[in-house]
Amino acid sequence: MAVRPTTFSPEVQERVTARVAAIPAVRMTAMQTMASLMWRPLAVMGVAVLFSGAIIAGVNSFRVDEFFGFNLVNAQEVRASLGLGPVDLGDPETFRSVQTWLPAYQFMGMGFMFAAITMVVAAILGRLRILGGTVQGSLGALVVFPPFPLAARIFPMLMLFGLMVLLAQLGVSAWLATEAKSGDFLTVETHADWLQGMRLAGVAIMLTGIAVALYTITLLMRFLAERVSQIAAEAIEQD
Repeated sequence: MAVRPTTFSPEVQERVTARVAAIPAVRMTAMQTMASLMWRPLAVMGVAVLFSGAIIAGVNSFRVDEFFGFNLVNAQEVRASLGLGPVDLGDPETFRSVQTWLPAYQFMGMGFMFAAITMVVAAILGRLRILGGTVQGSLGALVVFPPFPLAARIFPMLMLFGLMVLLAQLGVSAWLATEAKSGDFLTVETHADWLQGMRLAGVAIMLTGIAVALYTITLLMRFLAERVSQIAAEAIEQD
């Protein structure tokens, strides 16, 4: 059995339109407005960094023989005994230099992507704020919102802190890349372990910020559901 669509008389539609038009405008907060504008540039930057990093990694992979050929001393002796020329050792410093800064560059791209996701969640919070205010006003009730939750203050700071950690590891990796270019592979290996931990810590901080942002959405949706139920109960008591 087909369900007929609900239709309203012109008088009812006119009253509803007039009531909605009289609702005070509910706007996003400054942070939510900025987030709605910033997530696209951050996402574009993240995609560009990750794709360019993949291309650089592919090009550098063709030079792997230059790095491993650096240790082929026995091959040099064998070729010399056969009267052959020396092995072309290529440029191992350049190969190792790219290997040093490229992971940091790719992690920075991931950071931009996580920042874009955090901005999207903040923009969703702003949309929920507008819709929640519109619903309350259309029901003829006072438009109220819960006190600004602590979670809403924490997740932007986690995002910024994670980005700073990833930016710092990129700077350290750039310095180590110059050391690798000069042939100081020992310095690179000395800092490799803790630098990798720093990268993972930055990613973990940003993922925690995203989790807290999603939790903030659940808090707002729970409040709006309770508020609508309260308005409905008050309307029933008045009738």
